[in-house]
Order: sequence, then C-alpha cells, then structure tokens
Amino acid sequence: MIVPQQIDGTWWMYFGEGGIYWATSDDLIHWTPGTTDDSPMYLPTPGTFDEALVEIGTSPVLTDDGLLLMLTNGATREVHEDGTVDVDYRCGPILIDPAAPTTVMARLQEPWLRPQTYEDTHGLISNVTFVEGLVKFRGKWFAYYGQSDTTLAVAVADPADGFGVGLRADG
Repeated sequence: MIVPQQIDGTWWMYFGEGGIYWATSDDLIHWTPGTTDDSPMYLPTPGTFDEALVEIGTSPVLTDDGLLLMLTNGATREVHEDGTVDVDYRCGPILIDPAAPTTVMARLQEPWLRPQTYEDTHGLISNVTFVEGLVKFRGKWFAYYGQSDTTLAVAVADPADGFGVGLRADG
C-alpha cells in the first residue's frame, strides 16, 4: 500500500504477508526495498489477535494530528485435540510517525474489528473480517472490509472514541 502523499520528498510503500516491510521511491515507478525478509518493521505479536499472521490491510492515511494510521489484518489459529484448526481473521490499527516512517509507534493489543455478524462468521471462508479500505468522511472513519470472503461491509469509528477501542492518535 502506497502512502498517498510524499514524506520529506519521498514516496513510501508498505507491503508484505507474515510481516510488514517498506520501500521508497522518488517517482512511483522505481522502488527500493528498505527491509529484507529477515528484518520487517512489524511482525505478528504472540498472544494477540495477529499472532499467526499480519499483513497490510489499508493504505496509510494522515490523521488530524499528523500521524499515519493504517489498519492491518491479523489472524489467530487454534488447533483442537481432534486435529481440526480454527482460523479467525481480525484487524486493528497501527500508528506510524512520519518523522520515523519505518517504526510502528502504537498498536492495539485487541482487535478493532473481529468476526461478529452472521456474514462475518459464515461464508466461503468463515470467521473473516479482512479490511481493505479506510477513509475519513464527515468526521468519522469508514473501514471497508470483506466478510468471510463472500460479502462486503463497512465499519464506522468515531475518532473521539479513540478509533473504537482505546488507541488515540492525540495522546
């Protein structure tokens, strides 16, 4: 996902599955990776909603206080005694300071969006909320996401509520 405005005269892109990596460009055509497979800027966090997988969900957007907000997709895996596996895809925000665009400065320990509705829990792949778009409209954040790889939905958050679960860009 490409940051939609330059940071200090440079274009930034975040990408990856299993870890979040970055690259830079002067012209949006030629990209120079800034990380390698063994040095992502963000990895799954044990014991949290993204312990089995982390990947970019939305293009970063600039918040009112100048920080980059990006939603990531994460997954947990639960293996049962009978050998069956439950996978649950959730998402949560991370904040990046444009002065240090390779460092995640804040993240949630709990997901902001998780499978809850019938459409989230039943479909081609059950238990999936997979966010892909984020826009601010009339003072609220609208996150567009896939439900169980079958349908689309939108979740809405009010910045005054800390994006829904305690992450506040203003402090």
